[in-house]
Amino acid sequence: MTGPAPIRRSAAGWSALLAALPVPMREEVRAAYAAPGFNPGPAPGRHYHDGEHVGGIWATWLALGGAAEDRAILWAAAYHDLVYEIPSASGWNEAESARRLTQIGAALRLDAAPLAEAVGMIEATARHLTAVAERDRLFCDLDLAGLACDPAGFRDNTERVRREYAMVPEPAFRAGRRAFLAGLLAEPAIFRSGRVPAWWEATARANIRREVAEA
Repeated sequence: MTGPAPIRRSAAGWSALLAALPVPMREEVRAAYAAPGFNPGPAPGRHYHDGEHVGGIWATWLALGGAAEDRAILWAAAYHDLVYEIPSASGWNEAESARRLTQIGAALRLDAAPLAEAVGMIEATARHLTAVAERDRLFCDLDLAGLACDPAGFRDNTERVRREYAMVPEPAFRAGRRAFLAGLLAEPAIFRSGRVPAWWEATARANIRREVAEA
């Protein structure tokens, strides 16, 4: 295998990302990801879509040789799961997260071009595998990087997602999860930017097939 492995979760990446944000953004992002009770049921709170997931995206970007000065990637990573409510209509969380970035970007008078690009990246994560713009595809690859981690990490990701959906009965969760995974396998490529190591694709597909077979 050549090229770096995806960094699934990273507390250090989370700290570095926060430190790189302007203070008002940092405060909003830290508070949003720490807020309890975004999902009802027996396990409220963020278990997968949390700060360490965001930190993993940022750390993976840097490990791939991405520039720490890339504000669009930085802002998209910070805000892409800022709003994450369960249940919600398809695309609503992404649209609300993008709106929140747009709102604070206007208040802080952030540069328009990277701000618009970051907003587009967030909106693209509503349907990762249909992203068209090259940089949107790149950010979607970073968000999906956890699919290509080692088998133990992949299982941990699934367990974390399950805790976020603890209010959903097991048969319904398994059916929804199988449909999601089958949809990934049906696509000609999961990682579509050409900017991540080629071995990620085969590893992700092996992880997904293993979970489907065990379900």
